[in-house]
Amino acid sequence: MRLTTKFSAFVTLLTGLTIFVTLLGCSLSFYNAIQYKFSHRVQAVATAIDTHLVSNDFSALRPQITELMMSADIVRVDLLHGDKQVYTLARNGSYRPVGTSDLFRELSVPLIKHPGMSLRLVYQDPMGNYFHSLMTTAPLTGAIGFIILMLFLAVRWLQRQLAGQELLETRATRILNGERGSNVLGTIYEWPPRTSSALDTLLREIQNAREQHSRLDTLIRSYAAQDMKTGLNNRLFFDNQLATLLEDQEKVGTHGIVMMIRLPDFNMLSDTWGTARLKNSSSL
Repeated sequence: MRLTTKFSAFVTLLTGLTIFVTLLGCSLSFYNAIQYKFSHRVQAVATAIDTHLVSNDFSALRPQITELMMSADIVRVDLLHGDKQVYTLARNGSYRPVGTSDLFRELSVPLIKHPGMSLRLVYQDPMGNYFHSLMTTAPLTGAIGFIILMLFLAVRWLQRQLAGQELLETRATRILNGERGSNVLGTIYEWPPRTSSALDTLLREIQNAREQHSRLDTLIRSYAAQDMKTGLNNRLFFDNQLATLLEDQEKVGTHGIVMMIRLPDFNMLSDTWGTARLKNSSSL
């Protein structure tokens, strides 16, 4: 797997986890905040009813209680004395779109000014139809889309930034596979540039060393193998060729005459002819 692919996958994973945790935390915080705020509104209604019951009867307060119930989306109010129901008041629910259903919550509030009595209030869940509305979730959808777009642009920018490292890694792989010469020299797009330049310098030095080694090897073969007696580059090769010509002339396919002259001992000739005459004959 390439470096860019690894890093992009890692960044995408971290960003996705961050988005998921952020959305989950925001959703829970929003849900709890709405529930907490609405429960306080219902408790405020119960406190108002408790205050009015000091001077009025529950049945006489039905119009006022109905108005309070409508403002807080309360559908039923039960006045309890211990576990016994004393009064009850219910109203029809508010407008509900087709295809949706109401969710209800229940809250019991003890009456401070009437010890032993309590109010049980049943109200609509404010979050029941919130997630079914397109308009209410449009900002959240837009935020998610914006994050995805920014993530895509960030990955593209990251790939462009790491393209030079990919080129350098590809060239290093080619060098490890045995390629040499000008084909594996770097370009200006490789990153980091100093590493690329150092690699090019080493490749040039290796190429120069190979050329010098080749020239030195040729020079050694040219002079070190020269026979001092015959002047030939390889006396053994000459002996082998001569033996081949003498032993098997038909198979070699080379025709000619080889004359071999055997000279007597120079000391004996010197005693017989004299030194001056021997030197004259040798020069001929």
